[in-house]
Amino acid sequence: MNKILIFLVIITLSGLLNLPFFLKQKYFELKFLNIGQGDATLIRSPSNCYILVDGGPPQKLLQTVREHLPTLERKIDLVILTHPHLDHMAGLLELLSKYQFKEVWLTGINYASAEYQHFLEQLYSQHLKTKIRYITEPTKTKTCQIDISVLMPVTSLISTDIENLNNSSFILQLKIKNTKILLTGDAEEEQELELLALYSEQILASQIMKAGHHGSRTSNSLSLLKVVAPKYLVISSGQKNTYGHPHFETIQKADQLKIIIKRTDQLKDISFFF
Repeated sequence: MNKILIFLVIITLSGLLNLPFFLKQKYFELKFLNIGQGDATLIRSPSNCYILVDGGPPQKLLQTVREHLPTLERKIDLVILTHPHLDHMAGLLELLSKYQFKEVWLTGINYASAEYQHFLEQLYSQHLKTKIRYITEPTKTKTCQIDISVLMPVTSLISTDIENLNNSSFILQLKIKNTKILLTGDAEEEQELELLALYSEQILASQIMKAGHHGSRTSNSLSLLKVVAPKYLVISSGQKNTYGHPHFETIQKADQLKIIIKRTDQLKDISFFF
């Protein structure tokens, strides 16, 4: 009887704390978070190692992350900021006050917004807890049992000014088991064409692609979609947003290529399990 009571107490506490105490999850989860008009992609490994790519806009990110991380889990192993526009960055500032970022990747591009400068100040104030890494060239590494390839930028952007900040985005390819995922930030067609000139179809081919710039017509060129040839195109955008994202042209191209579209404004969080 006592053993049964102890078991029930532990199960109850585990549920209250949102801890996978007994049923340790043996799969990877890739989750495109529904945070409105912005980007945030959360990846969890079977060992409860977490990677977050982008984190905007404000308010919604903290609430959403709390829903998906165990209550007592107050760290994110790797945060990657593709570029510092507010709809990719602003939520990270609030998140940083509640969670420890063990490592952060930045391009180092110049951007004078007060929010981004405050974010950098907060990062540097935690430099003993957070490793800040500026990625200045194509890089391959393994984090949380996930292969991460930085395909762009190909040269250092540290302290560089650029007319169109979207085209300074990290372009990342993740490999989880045998599945490749392409994340292009807000890269527009100009940067996409550079990508196509640098890498072969064999390298770029990915089963899942997050649509660039929330499904904008200025991104997601037909040339790129044909080469990547994803089974799924995930579009992160807010309901009835003022930009009209995703644009009809992007939907039309995906339909033409028989790519399955999954949209956060229609489906909320979008998850893949491996």
